[in-house]
Amino acid sequence: MIRSAALTFVLCLACCHVRSQHTAYTSAGDTLEYRYTPLQPDAEAPRKRGFMQRIRDHVLNPAGEVSDYGRSNFSIVGGPSYSAETSLKFGVVGQLLYRTGRGDDRTLQPSDVAISAGVSIIGFYRIALTGNTFFARDKHRLTYDAEITSQPTDFWGLGYDAALYNRMTDYTAKRCVVSVRYVYEMFANTYVGAYADFRHLEAVRLGDYAAQYLGSEGRNFNTAGVGLVLSYDSRDYTTNAYRGIYASVEHVVRPQALSNISSTLWRTTVTLDLYRRLWRDCTLAVDLYGEFHSSSTPWLLRAQVGNDWRMRGYYMGRFNGDNFLFAQVELRQRIWNRLGCVVWGGAGNVFSASDKFAWRKTLPNYGIGLRWEFRKRTNFRVDWGMGRKSNSFVLNINEAF
Repeated sequence: MIRSAALTFVLCLACCHVRSQHTAYTSAGDTLEYRYTPLQPDAEAPRKRGFMQRIRDHVLNPAGEVSDYGRSNFSIVGGPSYSAETSLKFGVVGQLLYRTGRGDDRTLQPSDVAISAGVSIIGFYRIALTGNTFFARDKHRLTYDAEITSQPTDFWGLGYDAALYNRMTDYTAKRCVVSVRYVYEMFANTYVGAYADFRHLEAVRLGDYAAQYLGSEGRNFNTAGVGLVLSYDSRDYTTNAYRGIYASVEHVVRPQALSNISSTLWRTTVTLDLYRRLWRDCTLAVDLYGEFHSSSTPWLLRAQVGNDWRMRGYYMGRFNGDNFLFAQVELRQRIWNRLGCVVWGGAGNVFSASDKFAWRKTLPNYGIGLRWEFRKRTNFRVDWGMGRKSNSFVLNINEAF
């Protein structure tokens, strides 16, 4: 029995030796002992990610949350692009996300400000600033935008028939626009506020047929406008909604005293947007829009078909008129991690007066696009839009509506 106990004791010592190493030093009658556990042969220090791996992770991994309250995130994207209006262009867009509140209350969505600049090989340039600021638990909202643009522009004349059948000419459009909109929440999701803007619009370097098409129309306009805004907004996120409703009516008056135009002008804009989740990571978005101008509105201030939000793919300004009605439906689907896609279809009609509206003049619009979520709920989008005698790329930040 003693022999068995001794054998068991020796085996235990051997096992302990395998799991931990023991070392003892003795000096002047004192003994110092310590133990350590050696690393296993297959254990390796974490490898440092290479440059290309970090790029891959940044592009494909899910976007992180917006930073904590009182802190901010700044992102910048840019590169070459092409469109019918600008030809080959290089552009850059920087966006700052921030919160105006204090503490850790995340019920207030982040505010944003975006600065963009672009220049093209045909002489186009544009510098723009846009922003949305949310204050005091979303009781106050401030929206603003400003741009300076010089754009060589193809021109077919005024009206639907001219856009289809006239010989193309050109001019250079100069724009300097500043607008501010402030609203206050009077009731749940219901906002009332004011609008103000200043616009300098000018047509220079007119082509051979441009003067003939314009006749006695002016070439240079300076005007300021003030107006009222009434809106209802239950969207979960203003720039990339998954669910909710946005409805708005805006009426702007441009007094003759605040412009170089011979009469007082007005403009009324009506918007209704609906958002609904259909299945996982898929959103159905519907946009209904109407823009109505007084009959004496100069040609550079009238509704123009084609921009980065509505009638994508149309050459901006080719179709123009005093009034514009538009509807579009868009399906937005996340594909994998940060990557997504969209497909949309819609139609618009531009006309000079209600008695001149004609269904046969309705313009189709449809297209596809890719999305990259470079910040949480903030997309960089590339759209290919198509329509009647027109198609073009669109590159921008945030969804079209």
